Amino acid sequence: MTALGSGRSLGGYARLMRLDRPVGTLLLLWPTLAALWMAAEGPPPPGILAIFVAGTFLARSAGCVANDIADRNFDGRVERTRRRPLPQGEVSLAEALALFALLGGAALGVALGGPRRYVDRLAPHPWIGGGRPQVGPNDIAAARDLHGLAVALMTLAVAVACAVRLLQGDA
Repeated sequence: MTALGSGRSLGGYARLMRLDRPVGTLLLLWPTLAALWMAAEGPPPPGILAIFVAGTFLARSAGCVANDIADRNFDGRVERTRRRPLPQGEVSLAEALALFALLGGAALGVALGGPRRYVDRLAPHPWIGGGRPQVGPNDIAAARDLHGLAVALMTLAVAVACAVRLLQGDA
């Protein structure tokens, strides 16, 4: 098994995330940006725009990796998918699980860890915050605690899955 990010697998990781096929990201990004422009009643602040673009890219990439993990036993038998990184052995199952955890954790971090000034701006908006008053320090602390717990649980789940697969000799 190679370390995540080694030279041997970088191309495989990129293909696993479908970086060579950006149309899926664009199909998710266009309605996201349209909704963002409508909610902001014009161009949104650059920081909010960056959060939504990064979140869309990370979530789509994590979804592609999860799909390939789920279909790993079928992809090698289907003409359209047999050259994907997992059936080809270019990326191991353990590496794919680690990449999924990394992308999922990053997407969750973008969703929950946006800069405070943007959270404050969005919270009172009736479409986003339900007309609630400004987000307070306790709300931000609770979201960060939840984020930390979610990342820890995701990491634990991936570690257990990797250990089981390695013990079974499937990785």
